[in-house]
Amino acid sequence: MNYVNLYDYLDTCNDVDKRKVIYFISKHLKGLHNSNLYVPYFYLKTILVNSDNLSDIKFPNIANGVEDSEFNNYKNSNIYELALISFASHLPGYNISEKGLINYSVIKENFENFTYIFNKDDVNYYRDVLVNDNYRYYTQRSRRNQWMKNS
Repeated sequence: MNYVNLYDYLDTCNDVDKRKVIYFISKHLKGLHNSNLYVPYFYLKTILVNSDNLSDIKFPNIANGVEDSEFNNYKNSNIYELALISFASHLPGYNISEKGLINYSVIKENFENFTYIFNKDDVNYYRDVLVNDNYRYYTQRSRRNQWMKNS
């Protein structure tokens, strides 16, 4: 198996594979959240992606949210952080491993100036999560089918 950290993977893969890996990470998060688990520290250097099988994602730290009154906030934070990561990875010429993530308030205030960086089918998803604080997973089957056709 050929695992690479998420920082390095996002800096080197093409746009179709970026969408795929974000889809699979989101799907994995949804499964964790449905089991009352969450990722307490979303460090891109420690999240591993199997470049031979993008559905194989490894989070080094997973926490139990059962009976934790903040679980819903942790879950939303995981979704939001993944959207921020995806945003930064889609910026043309932006190297996420060198520059890190972009300030969320800059994105929120200027989102419409950046819509061109996303596949047109994804703009509303990112607007919902990053601007409108409508936390939902990037797991719609229509997205998966669309990029599977384009692979």
